[in-house]
Amino acid sequence: MEKKTQTNEQIWVCDALEITHCEVSDDAVIYTVTYVDFMGLKREVKLNREECYFDFPAVLKTLVKGGYRYNTMLAQAPAVIQQRLTAYRPNVEAVKKAIEEAQKQA
Repeated sequence: MEKKTQTNEQIWVCDALEITHCEVSDDAVIYTVTYVDFMGLKREVKLNREECYFDFPAVLKTLVKGGYRYNTMLAQAPAVIQQRLTAYRPNVEAVKKAIEEAQKQA
């Protein structure tokens, strides 16, 4: 009798990305997103937060043009990427410090 072994293979969905900076102005909130492209080079792109919600195909196109990779065979992969970008919440202490500095300059 042949034994079947079960392996826990994880399916790759997309490469990691990180929001490394958040610039807030009266007109928009701009994220600086950092990732490693398909050639192994560190990349940085600026993305409009509003577009991450309401024009995500344009955001995804910008990322892919910059070498970002995701599993095109998984229909939900773009939704996973969008969720990672829209779930971002800046560090509370960093926000307090930025507000205090802005008030000093005003």
